[in-house]
Amino acid sequence: MTGSYIGLDNPDVAKVLQAQLDVIGEVLNASKEGFAIWKALPTQGGEIEEFELVLMNSAGAAAAGKPQQELAGRTLTSVVGVSAHQLREFGRDLRLRSVVPLG
Repeated sequence: MTGSYIGLDNPDVAKVLQAQLDVIGEVLNASKEGFAIWKALPTQGGEIEEFELVLMNSAGAAAAGKPQQELAGRTLTSVVGVSAHQLREFGRDLRLRSVVPLG
């Protein structure tokens, strides 16, 4: 391999990345509208059965009635309290509209 590797283990890169993430967090938390990023958790067959919370701003957390730190990593079912049927319908709707494959 030629060139040098610059990764998160590089303190300079990590510092710049953290500063950028801090700015994004401030922007999201400045909004009075609730905002959340959910990760689809598909079954082995590819159907979306559940979602995991990746990020929620403070307005969204307030609407959910919990601090942001307690919500990250929780499922949609545990945060919103929807039934299995509603969750399946929500998943189908999102798949057609805005689920973006990552990776």
